[in-house]
Amino acid sequence: MQVQDFDPAPTPFTLHWSRVQRTGLPAGHCLLALWPAPVNADACFAAAGFTVFGDQDEAWEREADALLTRLLNWLAQFGPPRLLSVPLRPARRWWQWTEHEPLPLREQIQWPQERDELPPCVLAFGDSPVRLQTSCGHHLYWLTVPDAPTLAVHMQQLAGPHPRQETPLDWSAMAACQPE
Repeated sequence: MQVQDFDPAPTPFTLHWSRVQRTGLPAGHCLLALWPAPVNADACFAAAGFTVFGDQDEAWEREADALLTRLLNWLAQFGPPRLLSVPLRPARRWWQWTEHEPLPLREQIQWPQERDELPPCVLAFGDSPVRLQTSCGHHLYWLTVPDAPTLAVHMQQLAGPHPRQETPLDWSAMAACQPE
């Protein structure tokens, strides 16, 4: 008798979001964590209680890029993005005399999600208190946004054609990565 390999169905791309309890936020605003899953195996997410882990392939990367586009379009209603953190620049080689120009905005956002040794990327939108932060090598968006009963509707719009799920976690496991 021959044993066949078991190939479970891949986990569908899903937008997870959670309110993060935080004091000191601007009046009428809340802190949200927003992340696409499956998540690469990650000790911080596991410590927070998340369990949907899997490999991220090219299709996942395309969907994550589309999510970032929808997120930036949604946040743009509060004003144009302004980089508040120190701009990341490509590494200068020893033979180069001048510094490179800062990376484009999307790369400013994405690089801290991929490399935990980089400083956080912090964006403001217009003159509003709306903020976006990425950091710590996690594909995770920290958002300070107006607290409204329509947040679930906005999350569905951000998810696009994908499922979305409110997923409360123990965010103290990622305290070092959260916005100040």
